[in-house]
Amino acid sequence: MTAVEPRPEIPEELSQITLVDADSNEYALGELWAERPVVLIHLRHFGCILCRHYAGALRDFFGDFEAAGARLVAIGTGSRQYARDFVAERKIPYLVLVDKHMASHEVIRAKQGPLIGIFKPGVLWAAVKAKLYGERQGKTGPNPFKFGAAHVIGPGGTLHYAWINDDYHDNAPVDELLAEAAKAAGRQRAGAA
Repeated sequence: MTAVEPRPEIPEELSQITLVDADSNEYALGELWAERPVVLIHLRHFGCILCRHYAGALRDFFGDFEAAGARLVAIGTGSRQYARDFVAERKIPYLVLVDKHMASHEVIRAKQGPLIGIFKPGVLWAAVKAKLYGERQGKTGPNPFKFGAAHVIGPGGTLHYAWINDDYHDNAPVDELLAEAAKAAGRQRAGAA
């Protein structure tokens, strides 16, 4: 999968949605990118071994996102307790929000796959690699067949980057997200052309 053509209406539609974190703090999505770019990650669910592996990679680059001038925010499905456990267990330093009713997933047009899709060779291989890195499958969430996505949204609601996962293991490359975040913040990443 490659990045998709950004739909410029996405930030405005997302800005109308308010979600909560694990502690019931409310966040109007549009306020998240009011002052600096946001890298908005939609995870499938908090128990998914592939999502956990991706969330760990994002965690490992959290300082790079901050240095690029962007805020990293993840959205998942399930309950606040499920999110709380995910954050504590994974030592996630970035904001994690819960979209229990999948409103933001509808706005971004997140795709959905069949049950049989988890048995595709590429998905199985990705799960094996995640397991080799020490990841484990957690409790399956309420919407395990909804795919993830990634967006970089800048101040003024400018959509700089869009990635809609085509499969269970298809995630936006972290280096692409960092580069787009730096561009959105008006900064040049070290080593970038």
